[in-house]
Amino acid sequence: MRSIVLLTLGLALLVAVLSACSSSGASNRPGARIDGIDWRAISVGGLVPPPDHAPTMTIAADSIRGSGGCNEYGGKVALDGTRLVATDMQMTLRACLDDSANEVERRFMTILGARPTIGQRDGHLILAGAGGEIELEAGPAVPQTD
Repeated sequence: MRSIVLLTLGLALLVAVLSACSSSGASNRPGARIDGIDWRAISVGGLVPPPDHAPTMTIAADSIRGSGGCNEYGGKVALDGTRLVATDMQMTLRACLDDSANEVERRFMTILGARPTIGQRDGHLILAGAGGEIELEAGPAVPQTD
């Protein structure tokens, strides 16, 4: 329980500290629908996720949930103009056996916690923030293997 509380506090601090945004070249369309869709990351901070550890994201009303690739996460979410603001984030505490999957998850959570801007490129959802950008496509999650 103490680990979950510390992780929650760490993620809250991450959201508060990281507020810079990188330029993504994506078009920002605040009217684009992102809720009610299962999103799967195809690129995270310049890395291609291992197929069986691709981060996922689903937004429903004011909540966000998904997988970082190794751990499940969830919390509250709101839109602030063209920014996605995730708060009260909680996450399970396990590591993947694949170091590249752990690095993808670290980058995914950093960008997600940085109030990323929301945009679109080639039919994909782009979240751009501190640490780079996440490119997501609509579709079901691929089951994790470890």
